[in-house]
Amino acid sequence: MKAFSFKNISVIVGGRIIEGFWTGDDVAKASFNNDMFSLTVGADGDSTRSQTSDRSGKLSFKLLPTSEDNAFLNTLHLLDVESGAGVVPVVIKSTDTGLTATASQAWIVKTAEITYGAGATAREWIMETDRLAVFEADA
Repeated sequence: MKAFSFKNISVIVGGRIIEGFWTGDDVAKASFNNDMFSLTVGADGDSTRSQTSDRSGKLSFKLLPTSEDNAFLNTLHLLDVESGAGVVPVVIKSTDTGLTATASQAWIVKTAEITYGAGATAREWIMETDRLAVFEADA
């Protein structure tokens, strides 16, 4: 029997291992912006599929409000806003399964929303890339 543990998930942004993750079942995510294929069905029922060349996507992760990496990510985003120098490689990888999402060039879309209340709230960082790759590698 195999067991899953988030301890075996790595998120690396610009060479830095991110730590201080939020709780829940959607802490780290990667997804393509668009479907890879679309179907067109003609009036007579014949069909064809079209493949897109769009490999853009988003990688996101949620941190505790006390994670030191919030400051790192905010600094990276401000650097990008001011000079365009915030484009970095990003990797989300499971060492359990080898499932890996990677982008050689990704940027933070906007500063994570800040919410204050009676309890702690997640800081979600969303990064976008023009070329997302998702693959299975040896675990």
